Amino acid sequence: MKVKFTHVAQAGPSAPEELTVEENGRRFYAVGTVFEGLQAWQLVVGGYAEPADQECVQELERRGVKPGKLMRETHERIMQEHEEFRDDLRVSQWEAREENE
Repeated sequence: MKVKFTHVAQAGPSAPEELTVEENGRRFYAVGTVFEGLQAWQLVVGGYAEPADQECVQELERRGVKPGKLMRETHERIMQEHEEFRDDLRVSQWEAREENE
């Protein structure tokens, strides 16, 4: 079963290196990457990919699920909040250093 990524998605430690790109020490699946796996249909439901073969389309129909985006949007919001928190923390640490000098 195959899917094609329509959005950038973080890759886990077991993801094949030939399918991923690395940025700032993190591995990602790039838009357009075709991924094959037994649970690939879940990436479509999560909003990260679209079906890339008939097997995936049939699996979605069999399960009665439709492509979604809620999981992807929630993940993106959490990651943005995480980055903002880290930026705030860096600023706070920098200000504390300046006060101590």
